[in-house]
Amino acid sequence: MCRMDDSDHPARRNHDRRYLPTGAIRHPFGRNNRIPGTPVVVQTQFDNAIHVAVEPSIWSIPFCRSAGLTLFIFVGLCIVAMSGETIKCSFLPLYMEENLNAPAWIRGAVISTHPFLELMLISFGGWLSERFGAHRLILIGIACGIIAQLLFATGSSIPIFFLGQVFSSTLIGTVLSLGMTVAMDIHANGPGFATSVFLGGLGLSSTVGGLVGSIGVARPRLPHVFFLPAITGGIALIGMTVLFMKTTLLRHQGST
Repeated sequence: MCRMDDSDHPARRNHDRRYLPTGAIRHPFGRNNRIPGTPVVVQTQFDNAIHVAVEPSIWSIPFCRSAGLTLFIFVGLCIVAMSGETIKCSFLPLYMEENLNAPAWIRGAVISTHPFLELMLISFGGWLSERFGAHRLILIGIACGIIAQLLFATGSSIPIFFLGQVFSSTLIGTVLSLGMTVAMDIHANGPGFATSVFLGGLGLSSTVGGLVGSIGVARPRLPHVFFLPAITGGIALIGMTVLFMKTTLLRHQGST
């Protein structure tokens, strides 16, 4: 009698199931999943093993087909939200010099406040996400970025700009510390791909911000050019809220 090798058994090939058609895993012996001549007890245990082996992840029911699209939408919204940083770094020192006659050390102090606070927020980003949730913190960060741009557009004193830098660093700190985690959660079947797309989007945000700032500064002038990133930040906030609501709903449906 020919004895079937254990390595050929469907229950032993769970680690290779991503290379097999879905139907072949869920129904390896037909729609009834019935092995001819198998006792009922053994058949029940086999069915349980197959059920556990092919238990789908949250993002693959039936969201796997659009996980890549959702990832690109998320990264695109992050690009839009963070594009205002290039405008701020380009035109805020210029505005403080021409309109406020601020000395060089004041301008340097205002600009250097941002990376210092950003480093602190990145360090505590993971700890905060465990208590408040990554999605919620990213939305709060985008809202803080909008407030920062409004302060730059309407402020006329150095303390206001320091305060704006606090809000601006909150945006960058939350997105940098939690954005990659959310991206890998969205595209759970390809974390390397999600990481590459997100990191590529960070560089693209500087390009987008430079283009928007160079076009906008000719019309609104300083400091009203900062209203442009406030508007784009509002669009990113609305889009990100809708995206997170959709993914949360799909997560709930997948778990049930």
